[in-house]
Amino acid sequence: MSTALTVTYLLLSPYLATTGFGAYLGMELGNGGGEFGQALKFVTRHPSVGWDVLGFAACGAVGQLFIFYTLSNFSSLLLVTVTVTRKMLTMMLSVLWFGHRLSGMQWVGVGLVFGGVGAEGVIQRREKAAKERAKRASGKKAL
Repeated sequence: MSTALTVTYLLLSPYLATTGFGAYLGMELGNGGGEFGQALKFVTRHPSVGWDVLGFAACGAVGQLFIFYTLSNFSSLLLVTVTVTRKMLTMMLSVLWFGHRLSGMQWVGVGLVFGGVGAEGVIQRREKAAKERAKRASGKKAL
């Protein structure tokens, strides 16, 4: 659906720019071929960018498959936990890699995120253990 909407916009944008709706959206009249035409001209001038764009699109598609798999087989809460953890670890790696410094409040934010993820794990583990105890207790009563 996203691809269909994006392609439709890119193909119609040169025509939309000349309407009142295009003016309302802030579309420029001067770029004759629209955004799609400009992008094609850029990729034609710099062919290596086209491969980078295709690689980026392929990585995005594979990432969507992992998201779909996680939602199909696990909970959305697990997906959010994995996503937030991945983003925070990426951010921390970037800070270390490029030698940036975090302010005190930024460290508080990092602590809150990882603390929340850890607390969520502890709560889930306790709930799972309580369900198993209840299941065993109901099994003993049946005997």
